[in-house]
Amino acid sequence: NNSGWQINVGNTNPYGYPGNNGFGIGTGVGIGNSKALKIGSLGSTIFLIIFGLVFAGFGFLLHSQAKIPASYARTTGQVTQETPTYSTRVSNGISQQIITYYPTISFSVSGQTYTFTGSSGSNRPASTGQTVQVAYDPNAPGTNPKDASDKSANIISPIFMAVGGLLVVFGLYSAIKSKRKS
Repeated sequence: NNSGWQINVGNTNPYGYPGNNGFGIGTGVGIGNSKALKIGSLGSTIFLIIFGLVFAGFGFLLHSQAKIPASYARTTGQVTQETPTYSTRVSNGISQQIITYYPTISFSVSGQTYTFTGSSGSNRPASTGQTVQVAYDPNAPGTNPKDASDKSANIISPIFMAVGGLLVVFGLYSAIKSKRKS
């Protein structure tokens, strides 16, 4: 009875014993007709390419949502409160409550005050009264303002795009390598 999947790269057995050339990743135990996913097979190639495209696409989506249009004006806003959101994480059968704080930010344009909730949360609340840079559409200041001080998506999105791109390249390399063998 085979249970689980293994991914084998290089000259290794499907169980990842130490001392091999290459490496193995696996949770299953099987002898004979194993469900090993071997790099170079059509299934693993398709998996790598699709997973890489999804990963890169997610990075691009993060980047495009965080990007501030050039037509947006900037002003100073102020954190007026922190809004907590609660979620539960279960690890090893132990349930743990996670609190993420999102800043509520107020800013004024031509005497009119606008308020929005920042898109990036933290496990520690920001200081009420803290000043932040706000980018807004001058034609509709209350529509989709952005916390211009938040640079987290600018750091994370290129990482997702790079890893996704590498997975696609590795999938294509795997496809070319398997074609040459046949």
